[in-house]
Parts: sequence; C-alpha cells; structure tokens
Amino acid sequence: MKLSCELRQGLREALINAFPTKAFLEQMLSFELDKNLEAVAGEGNLETVVFYLIKRAESEGWVGKLVRAARKQNPGNSNLKAIARELLINTYHKEKEAEQQTVKLNHNGPTSNCCCVRLLMSYG
Repeated sequence: MKLSCELRQGLREALINAFPTKAFLEQMLSFELDKNLEAVAGEGNLETVVFYLIKRAESEGWVGKLVRAARKQNPGNSNLKAIARELLINTYHKEKEAEQQTVKLNHNGPTSNCCCVRLLMSYG
C-alpha cells in the first residue's frame, strides 16, 4: 500500500506515541510480526527507525499488518485507532476508484473483468 505524505507522517507519529521507546517497538514487531526491528529498519533514534520501518512496510506491502499489529499490542491508543481508521477509509476509496476504472475498461464482457482488476491492482 502506497501511503500519502499525510498518512505516512500520521502513522509515524502514531507509532511513536504508542511505542515511545525502541524496546517497546521492537517487542511489538517481534511478537506480532516475527520481524527484527534492526534488520527491518536499521539503527538510529526512534524517529528515524520508525520512518524506515514504515518505508520498508510500504515497499513490501505490509503496512496494514503493521497497523493491525500495533493496534493489537496497544489497543487503547487513540492515535493508532485514528490512523487505522484513516488507512481503512483511504483503502476503501482506492478500491472504489479501481472498480470504477475496471468498469470503464471492461468492454469485452464479464470474462475480462478479472484480468482488468489484476492489471489495475498491479499498478496500484
């Protein structure tokens, strides 16, 4: 999932708020996603590590899993709840746009719909 600049910054702030030390963030990542924080995001201060964690999750397609894992470890955090809602809304709108594009591209009947969706998803 490609994040907008605003969503990327919001997710960064939410993760820092929910996991105020690298140790807490590292535990969440290990317990929920079986990932090593240093291997995924490198070294640095918390802000830098969280930035690279998000960039890695974006490039490998596991932003949604990251947010769900963070929410599971800190379900009462209002910042995480808000960013999860924003991501859900953003994903919904992108899927609706893809559906509309599929309808526009689908001139060969229902059998070509599947191919159009795959094509659109590969560019999304």
